[in-house]
Amino acid sequence: MLKSKIGSLLEAIDLLIEKHLQGPALIMIYSTIDILAWLNRNEDHKDVTKSDFIVWVDKYLLPANKLSVSSVDLYSARCSLLHSYTSESSLSREGKAKEIFYSWGNFLNDDLQTIIDATDRGAIAIQIEDLVKALMLGSQRFVDENLHSEIICERTGKLFISAQI
Repeated sequence: MLKSKIGSLLEAIDLLIEKHLQGPALIMIYSTIDILAWLNRNEDHKDVTKSDFIVWVDKYLLPANKLSVSSVDLYSARCSLLHSYTSESSLSREGKAKEIFYSWGNFLNDDLQTIIDATDRGAIAIQIEDLVKALMLGSQRFVDENLHSEIICERTGKLFISAQI
């Protein structure tokens, strides 16, 4: 069940990217990380927290990728996209995280970073496809490590259930 639930989220991300809906795809990416962090959360947390998100990203997403961001940068990007659909969050405004700008398709990440570097924004460029790949690899590692975890299986049973008539 864990594998199929996470697989459906990853499939939705692929469909959004295929339809050139990068903004909604990013929202799904960060929401999926939130869900995985909720599954992996500390037992004393009833709800997922910032620290749970950061722990999951540090353990599963960042080791599986070539992204030049920190888990705090990704948490900040999650907050900015989910709450305001912008690149700024309170963490980036306070200088605690870097803003993230996204490239995709044929627009190379290095080209976007060159444009950013010509400004005083101090932001980081990420290729959306690289973020998706990191999420896929990280979630696969998470599933492989937790497939038989009693607590993860119990939490997975609480994930979204739908039925068709």
